[in-house]
Amino acid sequence: MHHYKHLLMIGILFTSSLASAQEVLSSSLDPIPASWSGKRFALSKAYPSTVKNEDQPWKKFDFKTQSLEYINAVKQYVLEGNLECDWVFKNNKVRKWYHAPGMVWGQNGREFINGMTRERSSRPGELHPKQVNSCQNWAVGFYNPKGGQTLGKVFKDANAPNTSAAIFPEGTVTAKLLFTNVSDKEVPYIKNSFEWQANIHTAQRGVNDRAPASMRLLQVDIAVKDNRATNTDWVMMTFAYHSDAPGASPWDRLVPVGIQWGNDPAALRPGQAITESWINPQFKKLFTVGTWTMHTGLNGRLNGPVDNPKSSCLSCHGTAQDPSVSTGMIPSDDPTSLARYFRNINPPAVFEDKPNVKEFSLDYSLQLEVGIPLARNHAPKPSRRGADGPPLDSATVQAIQRVFLTTRDFEDEENEPEATPAAKDTAAVAPVSPTEEGSDNSTSNSEMLQWLALGAGALGAGAYFLRKKKA
Repeated sequence: MHHYKHLLMIGILFTSSLASAQEVLSSSLDPIPASWSGKRFALSKAYPSTVKNEDQPWKKFDFKTQSLEYINAVKQYVLEGNLECDWVFKNNKVRKWYHAPGMVWGQNGREFINGMTRERSSRPGELHPKQVNSCQNWAVGFYNPKGGQTLGKVFKDANAPNTSAAIFPEGTVTAKLLFTNVSDKEVPYIKNSFEWQANIHTAQRGVNDRAPASMRLLQVDIAVKDNRATNTDWVMMTFAYHSDAPGASPWDRLVPVGIQWGNDPAALRPGQAITESWINPQFKKLFTVGTWTMHTGLNGRLNGPVDNPKSSCLSCHGTAQDPSVSTGMIPSDDPTSLARYFRNINPPAVFEDKPNVKEFSLDYSLQLEVGIPLARNHAPKPSRRGADGPPLDSATVQAIQRVFLTTRDFEDEENEPEATPAAKDTAAVAPVSPTEEGSDNSTSNSEMLQWLALGAGALGAGAYFLRKKKA
């Protein structure tokens, strides 16, 4: 058994040594070409230690009965000053915004132009009936000053994040811009959307090779910590771009998909009324083509075009905890699984409360769920256990797995057709139970395969960074 663990640890230590210059607070995964003269992403990491109180214009509206007014007030807050500075937050003259660190590892890590990470791919027919090819979706997220203050507390020691500090205060706003490389011939409504460049995979099933490409804004997600959402503490909303929506600019043509403040735990069967999400009728009208209609979340809950229709905004983000949830972010069709995922959770309560495991809520932040395991596994530590040490516990194995994955993998199903072989190898590894010392002869074939898969994933990531370093 120990030689399988040795393979894994060699891979981990190898990638850690390569990562000595790949700091948790670094801005991107990519080496920047010497000939590149365009925009370069810089992580906004001057997290404030104190934050002054500011007006919360959305508080003037009831998100349940004045949903559009609430949504538009939050949208305006997010756009203020950012359009003028092209989302370079140090240049925002209204307020600063901050990025979550750590998302600079794995095949989907931050690219160097606009700081985007790869998200779930959109399959043929998901975005429009004319769509015949899968497309890449990339996104960048950020937090307002209150959220930035919490990021600073969590990552005060960048290599040893304090997860007990990961509860965001009232008034925190976080947003995410999602871009796609889909053609407007396949998805006509993406025409004339806001464009950015990103250093994306050169192939749909890409793992290593990247090149700059034009991307179009498809979706915007926003979440607000609002204590009037008594079941979850969060209100989430999403927007989708449509060229036929009214407005002079692409930002005006972002159509509110809807808003969600709860998971509707009493409505798990098709046809039951959803009362804790509101879907905008204009969205339904614009995103209907003949008999085709854009999906939302499960049974009419809120989710955006890029998101998995088996889930919803709150149920997906509600799984954010440390250690990461062993069963992923998406429920199965089993009634027990649905009931588990569509609970209403109030942080600091956690989604998955395992016996004898100390777990911390990450307060609906999947960015923290990606960044924290990376930070822990980033720097070589004397406590790392090698071939002659005790077996790795399942929580440690899961944390190592998460280092090589990002949100694209979290959101994809086990039968995901777009996953790369490398992603499938690591994602398919089940948690490994501790075994007795000296139990090599009793090791099962499946356990050996688990360790081999982890070792292969670690070595693969190491080879990738070595190639990038030489470049």
